[in-house]
Amino acid sequence: MLFTSHAIKLLTEDHEKIRAETKIMRNLDVPQTERKQSFARLLPHLTSHLKKEEKAVYSFMKLCDGDDLRIWALEGKEEHILVDQLVKKMLSVDISGEEWSAKGKVLAELIDHHIEEEEKEIFPAMNRELNEDSDQQLVHQYENQMEPEAFPRPVPKDKPVTQPYR
Repeated sequence: MLFTSHAIKLLTEDHEKIRAETKIMRNLDVPQTERKQSFARLLPHLTSHLKKEEKAVYSFMKLCDGDDLRIWALEGKEEHILVDQLVKKMLSVDISGEEWSAKGKVLAELIDHHIEEEEKEIFPAMNRELNEDSDQQLVHQYENQMEPEAFPRPVPKDKPVTQPYR
């Protein structure tokens, strides 16, 4: 039976909300005032998503046996840093309309690339590592933005538990 992760479902639902705004932001045919309104709607949701993803999802990925998930967690963190830098520049009062538009389009494209990579490559790999218990823990961690120290190491599906995981 194929396991369906509730955590991955939550992440995908967040991605859909974010994508709705990035679609507007990257479209330079949309008036800048509308793109700025879209940015304003995106910002609180994006900030929350990035924080929850780093604290819960990436900490889970770093504990998995597969090297790919650990490397993807590190890459994802670096992409989050780039997103944070662009957001700070876009919030600057000293930025021209054309600069804001260019940065907004690049931000939207960076976010969309990040989401696409997660959904096509990372989520299937995570799904192979998750089981019902670790998925419930990940959902709890994600929804409550708990610190990485609180996240227990996942129990591999194909290995018996011989000692406590930490």
